[in-house]
Amino acid sequence: MGTVAAALQHCYRDRETPNADQERTPDNDHLAARSTDEAMGKLRERLPEKRRKDAVLAVEYVMSASPEWWQTASADQQREFFKRSTEWLAACRKFRCSATAMN
Repeated sequence: MGTVAAALQHCYRDRETPNADQERTPDNDHLAARSTDEAMGKLRERLPEKRRKDAVLAVEYVMSASPEWWQTASADQQREFFKRSTEWLAACRKFRCSATAMN
């Protein structure tokens, strides 16, 4: 569970993240959880109490576009991008947004 928590701390900027622009952090949107602790709690609720030692606990997806697109896209276009990306992922993987972050 430690590696999942570390990944979430990176996403929620609870740990030093030198490759992220701190001034843009407030612009990040997080779905279904507002913090690392909340996301970890939701994950624990979903996982079986007994599981294999080498079980896959989480999968992280990155949905991205070019920097040029982000510079010219309106707020509505950006929201539509995330909406359609999430819909695509759900259709492909039968994925439910549970403890995800969209940065």
